[in-house]
Amino acid sequence: MKKTLIPFIIAVTVLLLFTACTKEGAVITDAETSPKEVSAQTVPGQLMTDTANTAAKSASETETCRLVSLKLCAYAGGPPAEGEDLRYIIEIRKDGPDYLGSLNRYGKLYSRALHETELTRIESLLEDEKISEWDGYDIQETGLFDGFTISFVIDYSDGTRVSGKGYGHMPRNYSDVMDRLAEILKGETADPDVVLSLRNGPALPSGTDVINLQLENHTDSFVGYGRGSLSLYRYVEEEWRACPLRDGATVTAEWIVTEPQSFSCLSFDIGYLCGVSLMEGEYRIEMQLSVDNVPKRVSAYFSVTP
Repeated sequence: MKKTLIPFIIAVTVLLLFTACTKEGAVITDAETSPKEVSAQTVPGQLMTDTANTAAKSASETETCRLVSLKLCAYAGGPPAEGEDLRYIIEIRKDGPDYLGSLNRYGKLYSRALHETELTRIESLLEDEKISEWDGYDIQETGLFDGFTISFVIDYSDGTRVSGKGYGHMPRNYSDVMDRLAEILKGETADPDVVLSLRNGPALPSGTDVINLQLENHTDSFVGYGRGSLSLYRYVEEEWRACPLRDGATVTAEWIVTEPQSFSCLSFDIGYLCGVSLMEGEYRIEMQLSVDNVPKRVSAYFSVTP
């Protein structure tokens, strides 16, 4: 009897162990195949971090300015009078991490670097005014003499382009968009107190030796400056580098005073002062002023093209 009982006990024990293992395996299998359990318990922390980083990166990329370059032109009709400039041109273009904007409105030139908030305003303006609908615009009025001419090209980082032209005709909101862009380029103040601009810019041909400047005084004070108070910088490798003067270069020690609500002109002889002509690139010229004996620095941006 004892010999028969022992094998029976062993058999029962093995059977119970096998049953327990089978039930445990079923639980594991259910946990592994349940999508709910996987998402709640088995997602690695690193995976969740990567997902968050990807979302943050996408948001950052969405906020990046898509605009690469913009040029809107309008030319008044008829032959200009002597010294008259009939051009109205707005240009914005990306240069490395910066954006440079320039405005030529019938001979009044203005150029400077744009801030991120201003770029956001510009992109919102272009979107709100639906300028993408301008693409392909081409209406030429035949038999019209001395009519105005318009042309435009806007390029985006995704490779898309909006372009067109017209003679005697323009998109319905074209003039309004140009004027609103001009307000942004000129800054928050419609008439800045003191403005430095290039009379022969803001785009100069390579090899230029002389820069002709105009200083506008919109204040009720006298603004003074010396000819030696000018500094020239060139944008190289994402930084502004001073253009050194050649050995022996001198300027006349002359103090110039601009009366209230007036302007004055002067020239900056690059060929003489620096010993070389201007090469292709982006430049900034600075002037140190005195407004009622208070120091003030103004700048003008320009580019040199091939």
